[in-house]
Amino acid sequence: MDLKLFLLTFIPLFVAIDSKGLVPLYLGLTESIDKDKKSRLVFNAAITAFVICVAFRFIGKEQFGFIGITVNDFRIAGGIVLLSVTHKNTP
Repeated sequence: MDLKLFLLTFIPLFVAIDSKGLVPLYLGLTESIDKDKKSRLVFNAAITAFVICVAFRFIGKEQFGFIGITVNDFRIAGGIVLLSVTHKNTP
């Protein structure tokens, strides 16, 4: 795996997700849940996200081809999403 390609892919996604902005939302939604259930919830969410990522890694192109989306269509849509996210965060 090419580390440079991984970083060029990961960094924009990390910026777009806005993890610091999601912390208050997570804390507000889980304040009434006890600690054991909260840790189980976080674990299940992480496993689910991992499984989805791995599944798309292996069947993503076939699934996009089935519904008629090309790689370039996906790139354009991703660029529009990143543009709109970064546009909202600029003063």
